[in-house]
Amino acid sequence: MNNQYKLRRDKNFKWFCFKLYNRKKGFISSIIDIFDVSRAYIRKFIENAAKYTKEGSKVLDVGAGEITWEYLFPNCEYYTQDNCLSEKNWDYSKIDYKSDIINIPTQSNSFDAIIMTEVLEHLSEPVLALKELNRILKNNGKLYLTVPQGWAEHEQPYDFFRYTSFGLEYILEKANFKIISIEKRGGYFKYIGMRLWRFTQLPCMTRNKLFTIPLRIIVTPFFIIISITCYLIDDWDKEKELTLGYQVIAKKENENVF
Repeated sequence: MNNQYKLRRDKNFKWFCFKLYNRKKGFISSIIDIFDVSRAYIRKFIENAAKYTKEGSKVLDVGAGEITWEYLFPNCEYYTQDNCLSEKNWDYSKIDYKSDIINIPTQSNSFDAIIMTEVLEHLSEPVLALKELNRILKNNGKLYLTVPQGWAEHEQPYDFFRYTSFGLEYILEKANFKIISIEKRGGYFKYIGMRLWRFTQLPCMTRNKLFTIPLRIIVTPFFIIISITCYLIDDWDKEKELTLGYQVIAKKENENVF
């Protein structure tokens, strides 16, 4: 990573917060979790995955990018895969398998667990990708998967789908996985709270700074109050039909599915 790129990243407040609450627990990280609810759900989901992954297991992080979750698996053999295309400014130098996800150069039945966070929506052929993950998982190996639902387009042009719980069930079953659990990432109020907080980051809020900077100063305190309130009352929404995303645990059962 060159110094210019590192300096730009260090100056980016969002990146600072991301690193802070991904690796440190405490009051500050709890406050940040309120405003970046989706990432908090994902982090806790992968923390639980790490907790139930046996020491010495072989773990593959698919679409690993800059390898966010390795620190949670210190006692495992941790491998990474990425096609290294979606974000030109990312550092892919530590990726183990630089390959297309539908053709990962490793033997069948190689891994005890696979984690795949916010990747499936970027795949034009999701069933083929999931079948490849099934191939390289050991029998009864676990797939820990997260996807967004209520989310803006991102990493363009590699952003193809948004999934419902029924869509996830359909494509996972077609790829010969058995679903253990599907959980929603919050409901209506957490969705609204996070969308309001993101208002100040919209492109339209950065164009005319003479107008938008005073507006952001005015509205930000109100959005903070509303976001906290939405976070606290989200349990009122029992159905959670509008959610930020899903997190799924599935497993490979049949060793000879192909």
